[in-house]
Amino acid sequence: MIFDAHVHMGYWMSNGVLRYYSPRRIFSVLNRCGVDRFIVSSTSTQAGVISVRDLVREAREMRRVAKGRAYVYCWISDDLYRMDENLEMLSDGVYSGIKLHEVDVAWNKYRRDDLRKILNVAARKRMNVMLHSGEYPGCSPGELEWMAREYPAIKFNFAHCRPADEMLRVLERNRNVYTDVAYMNVDEIAHVLQMDKSHRIMFGSDIPALHIDDRNGM
Repeated sequence: MIFDAHVHMGYWMSNGVLRYYSPRRIFSVLNRCGVDRFIVSSTSTQAGVISVRDLVREAREMRRVAKGRAYVYCWISDDLYRMDENLEMLSDGVYSGIKLHEVDVAWNKYRRDDLRKILNVAARKRMNVMLHSGEYPGCSPGELEWMAREYPAIKFNFAHCRPADEMLRVLERNRNVYTDVAYMNVDEIAHVLQMDKSHRIMFGSDIPALHIDDRNGM
């Protein structure tokens, strides 16, 4: 079975042009590639051109089109959080998890109170949480690790497995942390999959955010 842990749909800025990748289009590509199940979040929240109502409608459409094969995560941007600080949008069962991107909003570095409020909701609703990890301030695996320890009931995906060696050490210390190889340098993928924690390293395509002209991506 092929499980893709890192998929996007929605509005996406490509070469300076705002494009829309519909649930049907994304599912069609994944289906043709033989993907059985996948986790998907909408980049529409980043574009700032969609309401909460339309975002939920988009999530429902993906669930309908994918017929039980999609786990939709709610990507909480600053605008979306301000529109719905109590996260009522998560109450109707459409979403399976939450995604947060530290480069987009410095939740970990500057907004810990808001971050804890979001994580408390996730814990109460038994939702998984995906966090962008990488070399940027506030989002290295070591800087994110406190969340895994403070919220042991939540399963976290520290996405992108970067920096790889630091990510592997965090996996070693925290049984509720997973990672994916989306947009990871392909030379490092074989290395991390040889580690004894590889059962918590998931495939991720990052579709449609692929750069086929470099060594990152699928």
